[in-house]
Amino acid sequence: TTLEVGDVATGYQFDGWYAAKTGGTALSTSTTYTYYPTAATTVYARFSTKQHTVLFGKQGNGTITAKVGSTSISSGDKVNDGSEVVFTATPSTGYEIEGWYSNADCTTSLNNETNDTYTIESLTAEATVYVKFKQNQHTVLFGVHSSGHGSLTAKVGNTSISSDNRVNYGSTIVFTATPSTGYQIEGWYSNSTCTTPIDNGTNNTYTVTITGGTNVYVKFEAIPANSHN
Repeated sequence: TTLEVGDVATGYQFDGWYAAKTGGTALSTSTTYTYYPTAATTVYARFSTKQHTVLFGKQGNGTITAKVGSTSISSGDKVNDGSEVVFTATPSTGYEIEGWYSNADCTTSLNNETNDTYTIESLTAEATVYVKFKQNQHTVLFGVHSSGHGSLTAKVGNTSISSDNRVNYGSTIVFTATPSTGYQIEGWYSNSTCTTPIDNGTNNTYTVTITGGTNVYVKFEAIPANSHN
């Protein structure tokens, strides 16, 4: 006697031929099974929902989670064929999403740009999803009031930066003002016209930790004649 499996319904897979509805070892996993009964024999074709392994992870500072419907899953879990899987990325403070990838090295893009979620609408095969985070960078503008009479420099650690450079979130910048001969620091400001003061008095340095776009300007003034006495 020869038994043969016909078309398998979408989302299911053929598991094999068995001598019982449950349990036991498969008589065969071939879609065609030939046997020679010597007595009344019942053979069962067993089917199960097709499942696929879902792997996911991240590079950098942040987290990634995944859900099938309202149920959270872990990387390496098997998920039913046809399921919708939604991945959600949450950057740590000072970081942002660089992109989504289909490999752990984050070299093969999934073309999802920098969205905070990535969705597999219908799972049909094993899937690998990784998100990569990068540090936020912010533009730093600085300079001397248009009246001149001195210079202003800035450093991140031992590295000098120029105005309009982008600097990593959390970096500490030290600005140093150097008046021309006969001049002194009048004040520090957060705008180029020097109308919005920064509470830094007339110190020759100003230190700031970057948490967003930053503007720092210094204004010099002539040293009053009587101060030389």
